[in-house]
Amino acid sequence: MYTTLTFFLLSLPTIINAQAGFSGLQVSRGARPAAMADIGTAMINPETSNPAAIPIGNGRDYIFSHTSWVQNTEQENIDIILRKPLKSWGIHVLNWRSEDLEYRVGPSHNPLGSFGLYELAFGLSHVRTIENNIRAGTRISLLRQGIYDHDATGWAIDFGILHFVRPKHHWAISLLNFGQITPLDKVSTRLPTQIQIGLFSSFSQNIQTVFELHKMDNSEATLHVGSAYQINKKITLRCGYQTLENRMLSLGASIMLNNWHFDYSHQPFGENLGQIHRISLRMRSGQ
Repeated sequence: MYTTLTFFLLSLPTIINAQAGFSGLQVSRGARPAAMADIGTAMINPETSNPAAIPIGNGRDYIFSHTSWVQNTEQENIDIILRKPLKSWGIHVLNWRSEDLEYRVGPSHNPLGSFGLYELAFGLSHVRTIENNIRAGTRISLLRQGIYDHDATGWAIDFGILHFVRPKHHWAISLLNFGQITPLDKVSTRLPTQIQIGLFSSFSQNIQTVFELHKMDNSEATLHVGSAYQINKKITLRCGYQTLENRMLSLGASIMLNNWHFDYSHQPFGENLGQIHRISLRMRSGQ
């Protein structure tokens, strides 16, 4: 039993990206960034991974997103953003799970049963304007992970900086998932700590482009390029390209009706593992 659980625990993160564990932290938190090549740092957005890129203003944002991953894996994210003129606070909840996994104690034609894997995260974020053109943000998260009848707990911290070079042009950098988690079934798990740096540019009123580099422990840096084209005030199309071997292209769209925003993204997954679908629903109040 321990051999089977250990093998699954170590092999599952390679499907996502790298050799680190806690796969839910490696998955885009919403449909909008996922449609633009899993960007996570440079675009100001409530679903961003970079706490410095959380929107600032007057009002609130309520976001729910659902991801249908491969191999019977799903994820939900809930974000609540309280925006003020020079700062914002955010609450984030993540639920990542994979169910109906076959339980075996060795090579066999039929499994002995099934089991599940889950990952939970609860985070508190804060972003503040420290100068007229610079924002700094941080997020502290509590983590819990379980597989079969084993579980582990831990913590993670995210840091970020966003600098406005001029209106509609800025760059950002973030350090994500710095922390630790207790061993799971006697297996030590490293969090997927990574550095992201990105550039956002809006060359016209209806076109946005983002360039990012992501570097995770013990893996090569990956390039992420995303673009959005606003057809009118209600519809925006999105696309992206990244140098990850198993999911290079992505597409998506947004529909805005008054204070409600609906986003969808699609990514074909390599090696015939399936398709990734995401939906996000956002209710925005204020400005």
